[in-house]
Amino acid sequence: MINPKAALPVMQNILLSLTDTGKLFLTAGNETESVTLELEPAVSSDAAEIMVDARTFLDALNNLFEQPVTITVTHKEGTTEGTLTLIHQDGNTFIPAYFDTDIYPDMGLHQQINDVCAVDAEELVSGIEKVKWAVSKDGYRLALENICLEREKGTCFNLIATNGHVLMQSRHDTNQPSDDEKQILIPQGIANILPNLIVPSSVDEHIKIATTDNLCRMQQDGWVLYYTLPSVQFPKYKSVIPENHTTAVTVDRRKLMRGLKYVLSFSTDIMQVDIDFLTGTIELFANNLEFQKQARYTIASTLEGEPLKIGVSGANLLNILKKFTSEEVTIKATTADRAFIVQSIENSSLMGLSMPMLRNE
Repeated sequence: MINPKAALPVMQNILLSLTDTGKLFLTAGNETESVTLELEPAVSSDAAEIMVDARTFLDALNNLFEQPVTITVTHKEGTTEGTLTLIHQDGNTFIPAYFDTDIYPDMGLHQQINDVCAVDAEELVSGIEKVKWAVSKDGYRLALENICLEREKGTCFNLIATNGHVLMQSRHDTNQPSDDEKQILIPQGIANILPNLIVPSSVDEHIKIATTDNLCRMQQDGWVLYYTLPSVQFPKYKSVIPENHTTAVTVDRRKLMRGLKYVLSFSTDIMQVDIDFLTGTIELFANNLEFQKQARYTIASTLEGEPLKIGVSGANLLNILKKFTSEEVTIKATTADRAFIVQSIENSSLMGLSMPMLRNE
């Protein structure tokens, strides 16, 4: 999350804030997002606030492995400089510290934050892992660079990620009912941090999530995470999900993956594959006119509805299939120029969607 080449040099630091109530806040960020982790030290003294170089501090902590550590801070009189000392069983580690913390961007932790919902911790991490590969990485569509946590009325929540060409949705049940609907954006950096924070054996198996207009707080036993909410709106993705499909094909997932890998080796750089959904079979076709090579692959399948011929991104379809664990999947489509979806027969909570491509023929 910390950018070593940040335009604001202060963002290369970690802010450590110890309150008079004994809570320790660690804040880090970059030009677009910031995160604060709240911890409760075993013993604390006076309130203090300092900055330390992020790389130096993290390198020092990584060298300590897993052991208790005592942190002390000394202030060089008449300056804004000082020293942070890590006292551990192997000795002391000294790190330069800076006290001019007023130049560090304010996270707004003083804001009143009201609880929005509570979600199962392991379900949240599992869902993020299934969908995060579909997040946009082109750097131009800021809304698509986030995972959307969509809390529905009742006891369900969805996790959605899309790059505009492919979409993944993971649906989860929770025993914590909600009366309101809410969308909360989770940046990629936060999505990568969460698995390291979750306490599987915690008494509290849920993560409590609360928001203001620009701040989100996630909390479980032992930690509290604050981050700045992206100031963008997630797209209305439901409008591209086909509701009344006219073609449904059930096929062995591993065989389809094997066929895609084979024909993709004959495809162009855009990884285009033509798929024919026929009665009893699926036919995959890819070619590369530049190198004058082509390949076909036939797989047994079960067709319900009308036969259909479509062009797809073989790479996107392959990535979707990798996130399923069932033996068979069902591909549902309407026409060759509309999105198609992939679902599991055994578990309909996971859905992949891909936009079509023009066929080779």
